[in-house]
Amino acid sequence: MPTAIVQKSTFSPLEYRNGKIYVSVTMDGQTRSEYFFDTGASLFPLITTQEEWERLTRRRFDDPRNHRYTLPSWNDTWLETVGAPMTGRLKMGPVSSQRPMVFFINDGRFRIDQMPKTRGIIGNALLVREYAIVIDLPGRRMGFIRSADLVPN
Repeated sequence: MPTAIVQKSTFSPLEYRNGKIYVSVTMDGQTRSEYFFDTGASLFPLITTQEEWERLTRRRFDDPRNHRYTLPSWNDTWLETVGAPMTGRLKMGPVSSQRPMVFFINDGRFRIDQMPKTRGIIGNALLVREYAIVIDLPGRRMGFIRSADLVPN
């Protein structure tokens, strides 16, 4: 890894299990480690189970203020996705967002809670405006570097 990138990055520990990168997130002061980072081009800051979504948003599934999207999944199956703002702050490493959008997939074929020790997925939509990610699997750490620091002087 280039020294210039390492020096400008803030690193947090990660756990690599089940082929996924699990990171610690803090939600309203409570740290959780059951969320994995979606290394793809995720549209969502956070996807979780309906139960966790209700806890984080303090909304019911049928609330008319919820955002609803029907989107294709990896196997071209269309799934309803329901979203609402989280009631508090979400933090991952140096990235922090007040009231980010939280989603759940309203389809029994997509069950996050069937994955061992998993509560949800953190998407890169949470940090794409301001940060880039550095993944150091051998070092078991995930780095956050401000996008502005990637521009050569």
